[in-house]
Amino acid sequence: MFFVIVKSILSDEKQAPKRMSKHPVQHELKLFQIQILKAMKLLSFILSVITFTITLFFLVSDFPNLASLNGIIYFAMMFILLMICIMGIILNWPLLRRIHNRFRLN
Repeated sequence: MFFVIVKSILSDEKQAPKRMSKHPVQHELKLFQIQILKAMKLLSFILSVITFTITLFFLVSDFPNLASLNGIIYFAMMFILLMICIMGIILNWPLLRRIHNRFRLN
């Protein structure tokens, strides 16, 4: 199922340049660049979700002692990592919406 979603996203040419350039090689290069960007956004989204869940698991399972300086530093680092993951998920949210709209049944 995952590979079907990846293949459908990479084969989507709606964002391809409307105007064909003078050289067909340049046009193919632009299409390739668009496919690479889509694959990078998908990988970034997947890694953000995985990192978020792992960080949340370790934060909950090994909650630090906030009475000590080491516990405060550990908690602050985990909190910053969670915020970075949330930002990565938010930035790649349109990609998830496009996947949902592509496989929606009418």
